[in-house]
Amino acid sequence: MAKSGNKEACKILAKQLVQLRKQKNRTYAVSSKVTSMSTQTKVMNSQMKMAGAMSTTAKTMQAVNKKMDPQKTLKTMQDFQKENMKMEMTEDMSKRTLCTEMWYF
Repeated sequence: MAKSGNKEACKILAKQLVQLRKQKNRTYAVSSKVTSMSTQTKVMNSQMKMAGAMSTTAKTMQAVNKKMDPQKTLKTMQDFQKENMKMEMTEDMSKRTLCTEMWYF
C-alpha cells in the first residue's frame, strides 16, 4: 500500500497493527492471571485436604487419649526399665563369672 501511495489504507493497517499488538499484550496479561488463579486454587485445595487430615488425626489422638491411662502406661514403662536393668546386670555377672572361670583354666 505504501508503494502504491495509498496513505489512507496505510493508516488503517497501521492502526489495526497497533490494536492487534495491544490485544496480544492484554491476552498475555489475562493468561497469566488465569494461570495465577489456577495455582491459587490448587494451593487452596491442598490446604483444605491438609486441614481435613489434621482434623482426622486430632480425632484419632483424642480417641487414643481416652483409651490410654497415663498412670498405667508410666508404670509399664518403669517396670520395663527395671526388668531391663536386671537383665543387664545378670548378663554382666554371667560374663564376669565366665571370664573368671576361663582365667583359672
